[in-house]
Amino acid sequence: MNLFKTFVPSTLLIGSLLGSLSYAQSYTDPERPTGGTFTRFSAEDFFNRGVEKYDKGDKKGALQEWNKAIEVNPTFTKAYANRAIVHAELGDKKGAAEDYKTVESILKTDYLNALKQSRKFQR
Repeated sequence: MNLFKTFVPSTLLIGSLLGSLSYAQSYTDPERPTGGTFTRFSAEDFFNRGVEKYDKGDKKGALQEWNKAIEVNPTFTKAYANRAIVHAELGDKKGAAEDYKTVESILKTDYLNALKQSRKFQR
């Protein structure tokens, strides 16, 4: 199965863009202190760290990073989709199905919201 890295199929583009725009907050990772202060990471940072861990064969580490990405941005469809792939690879069909349902729900919501917005401009 292929992970989402930089290429995003058009069906996920709307969900990931709208989700990223609505959550500009960051997560403070207490495990990575820098010079006495904490480094702040965005959902995209955690997502990319998850991809790196997955590429190195650390699937459980990748899941942890994607969990953090989702904690920062609960509508981050790429993180849910990648997490679903890894759940399936690890034999967790229930976890994979739940993540895919979440992606579908987010995309459906984003699509309906975009449709409502477009109708405002058509009047």
